[in-house]
Amino acid sequence: MYCSKCGYKNAENSKFCNSCGQTMAGSNEVQPPQQNQKMDSNMIVCCIIGLLGTIGFLYGIVKEVDAYQQWGRYYEPSFSSVIILLVSIFSIVYSLAVIIKEAIKRKQQLENIKSDNNSN
Repeated sequence: MYCSKCGYKNAENSKFCNSCGQTMAGSNEVQPPQQNQKMDSNMIVCCIIGLLGTIGFLYGIVKEVDAYQQWGRYYEPSFSSVIILLVSIFSIVYSLAVIIKEAIKRKQQLENIKSDNNSN
């Protein structure tokens, strides 16, 4: 049986598509809850935070290299440059952690849908 939404080939007795979660045509079951909209917005926000963190990190590095080239061995990093780099690194690590966490949740949801289809 092929899914009418995504075209994925599912087992004949499947109630839901193993690929997208769509209710199969022959099933009278209630459709499973759609993917959480909050999850999608979290992914977008984390990608933006990670992008801004990367831009900040690159800006801090370029600023430090430029200052070092100008002042040579007498250069000491400014407090603001160190803060920019630390905040940038934190934002990159945080966004990656949240994105990985959300990806694991999505994988578990798909596995639950597949196990529901296989048990019926």
